[in-house]
Amino acid sequence: LKLYIPGKQYVANLIGEIIWRKYIDNRLEVGLKIEHMDNQARGEVLNWIFPQWADKENRKKEALHDTLYKDINNNVFIRNMTKSKGTKKHD
Repeated sequence: LKLYIPGKQYVANLIGEIIWRKYIDNRLEVGLKIEHMDNQARGEVLNWIFPQWADKENRKKEALHDTLYKDINNNVFIRNMTKSKGTKKHD
């Protein structure tokens, strides 16, 4: 296979197979099972892919955190609004 890295105008030769593929927003994403790739090509590919993957994962985590934070705050607000007055126990 030949793997083209568009941001670097780099072509990496490798031996492997395509395990899965899917189209997302006019782009083709594929999963590769790489059996052999020279070290320089491996470094180029990982240096290009990893930052993009890490950024995507961070955005997912931030979105999840924001959703959970909003849910927690809404639940606290709802719980506080539903407490009836004068329910405190006195010792």
